[in-house]
Amino acid sequence: MGRVSLRTEDEKRTTARARWRRFYQTNRLKTISLLGGVCQVCGGTDRLEFAHLDYVPGEANNVELYFGIGIAAFFRLAKEKPWRFLLLCRNCHRHPEHHLLELIELRDEIANLILERDMLLRSKQ
Repeated sequence: MGRVSLRTEDEKRTTARARWRRFYQTNRLKTISLLGGVCQVCGGTDRLEFAHLDYVPGEANNVELYFGIGIAAFFRLAKEKPWRFLLLCRNCHRHPEHHLLELIELRDEIANLILERDMLLRSKQ
């Protein structure tokens, strides 16, 4: 026989929301830490956001990649392929035209560091 729940639907929803909030905050903080913890353009730490380096508005495969995968898959993708993302403060993220050259250089630098790390890890195996 199944377990009988004494909680109301509101209590169940509240618990589910709290669990989701914990999951989101924990993974967001881990991802921010993984990407350096500061805006990669200005060094700020306020209102940090994730910028997708290979996202092109209007391209179907990019839209599916970033908006169709869900938040859990996004955090997993950021962990597996951090070179696809930059951590930016809201101001730098909203006005990338002011920092375009820095962003391109940063993306290339991150990609090179990741490749070097991967080669080092393979050589140790």
